[in-house]
Parts: sequence; C-alpha cells; structure tokens
Amino acid sequence: MILHGYNYDKSITGDNTAKSLASNSNDWVGNSYNDGSIINDLILNSSTGFTAMPGGYRSRTGEFVGLGYFCSLWSSTSYYQYNYYIFLYSESTGIMENESYDATGMYIRCIRDNY
Repeated sequence: MILHGYNYDKSITGDNTAKSLASNSNDWVGNSYNDGSIINDLILNSSTGFTAMPGGYRSRTGEFVGLGYFCSLWSSTSYYQYNYYIFLYSESTGIMENESYDATGMYIRCIRDNY
C-alpha cells in the first residue's frame, strides 16, 4: 500500500509512510535501524499527527502478539469470513495490509472524510 505524499521526509516517491504515521514513543522496539524505518530516529515519527502506537494484536485464541513491534488497525472492509487490516512494523518503512479472522483483536481508529 503506497500513500504518495505522506512520507516522513515529505518526499512523494517510494513508500516511507509508516514513520509518518507512527508515534515517536520509545515503545517501538526492533533490531533493524534502516533509513526510514519506524525505530530509526524516533523524533522524526508522526509528521502526520496520527501517532500509531505499537500495541501488537490479540490472536483469535487470546494470545497477545507483537507488543512493541506492530500497530495493527482494522479496516471496515470484509472479505468472506475475514476482515482486512493494515499494519505498521517497527523495522519497516511502509504500511502493509492483510486479512484476518474478525475474532482477532486490533486497534480501531475512526477517520472522518473531508469532502
């Protein structure tokens, strides 16, 4: 998923959007400090003001997974018995998407359309 124009460095090419959406909290952890990754130079995070937190997710069996590494957010779009979600990973530069059972626990953020 590429959101052109929302890169943390204000560039409009490539996919460096995760850093612009992630909080600059020290709660983000990882081992790969590549340019543009969320955990590299935390002060540059959250240029959009979205402040995604690395709370991980709750699996459908009740286990908490990825605390400090992932911010998973439900989409309103369903796919058969699944729902789509997007997620930020602490060592990545972009936003990823996937689908999961609706019994999985993830963040919900309400965003208003400005038309």
